[in-house]
Amino acid sequence: VTPPLTSGPLAGITRELIMEWSPVEEREITLQEAKRADEVFLTSSMRNIQGIERWDDHTFGPSHSVTAALGRRFAECSEDDLDP
Repeated sequence: VTPPLTSGPLAGITRELIMEWSPVEEREITLQEAKRADEVFLTSSMRNIQGIERWDDHTFGPSHSVTAALGRRFAECSEDDLDP
């Protein structure tokens, strides 16, 4: 799940590609809902996809299987299409 651009995230290239290449739901999400998630990650042109381990006083679990799978998908699609 990712919030819509009207909620404040930047319209990044990596975010857009992940939404194109993977089943991502775009909808409003509360801070409380986000902190209850099993995993949280950020996207960045410099970092691609990076899991978040700690957010304020909340620590997310050690498993980042969704984040890892999206990272692999991003790497595969990036190699296949150098000019997405």
